[in-house]
Amino acid sequence: MIQVHNDEERIRARSRRRAGELRVHLRGLDGADVASALADLAMVDAGGRELSGALDDRIVRIADHAQAQADRVYAMDVLRSEFAALGYEVGEEFATILIRADTMVLSGPEIAGVRGRTGRAA
Repeated sequence: MIQVHNDEERIRARSRRRAGELRVHLRGLDGADVASALADLAMVDAGGRELSGALDDRIVRIADHAQAQADRVYAMDVLRSEFAALGYEVGEEFATILIRADTMVLSGPEIAGVRGRTGRAA
């Protein structure tokens, strides 16, 4: 009985440690999926839910997706700012599509089809 209790407590402690690691990956990210993942991690911390492999994988996917989205938003903000500094009018409809690691295609009403180098190696 004591051994079973100790084993269960070790499993819960391991789940709480992993939940903390996952929470670090979610820090600073936004979105409904991120909020849902944080709620699931809070339940793990409270002992109301086990951190299964499937839940762990789902939270990692959410964090990766939210980080990629945050990176895209940051890149767009930098590009808008730099184009504005050069005298271009760039509205919210402006978008980029990275087609390879070192090349981007800019799209928007004034610059459709313009290609540029990102400065990263392929």
